[in-house]
Amino acid sequence: MFPNVKNYLTFGPAQYTDEEWDLKLMTFVYEGQEIDIAGEDTIKYFDRTKQVWVTGRCNFSKFEMKEIFEISIPIIPKESLIAHKKMIGREVDIQDVHELATIG
Repeated sequence: MFPNVKNYLTFGPAQYTDEEWDLKLMTFVYEGQEIDIAGEDTIKYFDRTKQVWVTGRCNFSKFEMKEIFEISIPIIPKESLIAHKKMIGREVDIQDVHELATIG
């Protein structure tokens, strides 16, 4: 673990499973913002629109590289994130969609 981020770690790295997710996950809280980092090849989520579990394979060629904690990582474009959150459809995702729509 990187020593400059370990104080912000609130979960993991470990397998996280509930009624909506099954994935390897690490969660950090930095300046009040929760940041989830998950392994792309391990994500499964429940698609409420189809009522099925989906393996969440991602196409990293559609990601934007951003610096976080001095590490360059792929970040999903806002439009893709909104579409994904609409499909998952939890109350928190719908709220995220509303908030993301207000960001330029």
